Amino acid sequence: MEYDLEKYRTKREKVLGVKKRFFSLGRLLTIFSVAVVVLVSAAVLPQMAAFLKNRHLDDIIYRLKDDTVLTPDTIAAITAIKGVTGVNRDSENQRLILTFNREQTKPHAVTNQLSQVATGIIQLNVISHRQRLANLKKEKEFEAL
Repeated sequence: MEYDLEKYRTKREKVLGVKKRFFSLGRLLTIFSVAVVVLVSAAVLPQMAAFLKNRHLDDIIYRLKDDTVLTPDTIAAITAIKGVTGVNRDSENQRLILTFNREQTKPHAVTNQLSQVATGIIQLNVISHRQRLANLKKEKEFEAL
């Protein structure tokens, strides 16, 4: 006759001092690792989504001449240029910053179309959108000091 493991399990557990616990070590480690993965992904996923959303954006910085006036119609015409996603002016109204998608258009094409819409604008720089936002953040930190 074969020895039946299940028949004598309770006696064996009593003799060996095995105690039934609600959470085994494996279950606790599984819960802990799932919690770590969820918390890390909650911290990383929004930053990754923001990066993927803005990875193709560049900014062109233009200097406005003193006599240049940007009316709302002109700004609407600038916004209508293919690939342009944003139009900003600095606080002193001396610079115009265009955010554009470099997959849809190139900087020289935006400049050519902009020269047809508005006169008295000089291109200063083309910079990555993320880099410009980082620079603005640093400037605000220095202004707070």
